[in-house]
Amino acid sequence: MSRGWLALIVLLAGAGCPSSTGPSKGLQTCRPMPALPAPTPVKLLRSPYAAPAAPQIQVAMRALRQVAHDHTRDPENPWAIAHAMLVFGPDFELTNGEPAVDWLFARYAQRFEVCGEQLLRFPSSEGSIRIEPHTDLILKALTESGVDPEREVVVQEQPARVGDLYRGSLYRAWVDASTKGQGAPIDRVPFGHGDGPGTTTEHWNDAPWSLQALASWGSKDLRWQAEGGRTMSLDRFTHAVVQRIDHESQTLQVQKSTGQRFDKGQAARAGGLVTMTCGGMHMIQGAAHALGRGFGEDGDRAVFDRQIPILFWRYHSELQTYMTMMEREPQFRALLMMQRLKFLGHFLETVHKAAALGLFKPDTSQRETMNDAVVQLVATVASLEQAGIFKILEKLTEPGMRELYPGVTTNEQLYLDYVGDAAHAYRALDLATGEGRVRR
Repeated sequence: MSRGWLALIVLLAGAGCPSSTGPSKGLQTCRPMPALPAPTPVKLLRSPYAAPAAPQIQVAMRALRQVAHDHTRDPENPWAIAHAMLVFGPDFELTNGEPAVDWLFARYAQRFEVCGEQLLRFPSSEGSIRIEPHTDLILKALTESGVDPEREVVVQEQPARVGDLYRGSLYRAWVDASTKGQGAPIDRVPFGHGDGPGTTTEHWNDAPWSLQALASWGSKDLRWQAEGGRTMSLDRFTHAVVQRIDHESQTLQVQKSTGQRFDKGQAARAGGLVTMTCGGMHMIQGAAHALGRGFGEDGDRAVFDRQIPILFWRYHSELQTYMTMMEREPQFRALLMMQRLKFLGHFLETVHKAAALGLFKPDTSQRETMNDAVVQLVATVASLEQAGIFKILEKLTEPGMRELYPGVTTNEQLYLDYVGDAAHAYRALDLATGEGRVRR
């Protein structure tokens, strides 16, 4: 195969959900963290633009649910447990008989102290176990699935509340600015592309999980002092993420406005939003959730609105890219089908969440694209089922395994991508049918 195709496949695979490492460091200040805000009435919203009902959708959802049942309840795979909440909600049992939420806190959560208070966090990993490859991934799953912040849990053999994790995440969430050379100030965050929480980075890849989680339980006037004495608010955090998305998509905006065709390979090589986790869909979802909850500053909605047309502009070209690559390099079909599953699931999840939150009303062409994405996702799941890929997923983690499918041998990251993307695809179809709810 040509080096160009190989490089593009590597870039596409790298746009998945990479691990990050490193403990939270930062200076401890002595201003107490705010108490968890009083609960406010939760609205459960559905997408107003449900796809036409079809039995094939339910067949695909059953297949994806089976993948989640078989591969996300392992007590030694907390990353997968968090993804299972997209399918089963928070109240399900693991294969060891333990309730999922209780086990996550008892087995993996850590205590840390700020001004004499005991707060909670999840480390990115423990040895070879991936716990939270993206900062606040577990908190985001807890808030999205409806866990009560007052729920009692046990952490390191001591009683705690789920809300103590939220308050610990407030302390670790900040936005700062630094001046680089003679240029304008550049925002920094304690999240990053392989940097891990607690380090200073200008790469925002891990910020959206924190933003969505914190916006879920935050009050409009919530302010706090984060590590290093930084004064923060949810409005400021939301504004910073919206601005970062806009910055990372400048090239895409120019290409669309000048009538150019979206080129997945070129975008992957150029960097920016497309190279963030799952093609930048999590960044857009995190910002949409915070804006839908009423956070942000003047003008943020108008800036965010530019992202929706770009998503639809990308859609057909991305699908065609995967089709072309599978025709030219059939030995990479399993990897490319996973990318197709990832893209379609995250696209549908993103646009239906945004629609449910009232952030956009699709026109006729956009409605047709949303419905087409459902058809394409259902067809992708059917193809994976027919090829037997879902049945061999566990073997991808076995060392020294011979070829399981053309081009596929032992590949733990591919296994994790299939499992996580199956959960997102299930959530996407649930939202697209008008049955799934978005909490606001």
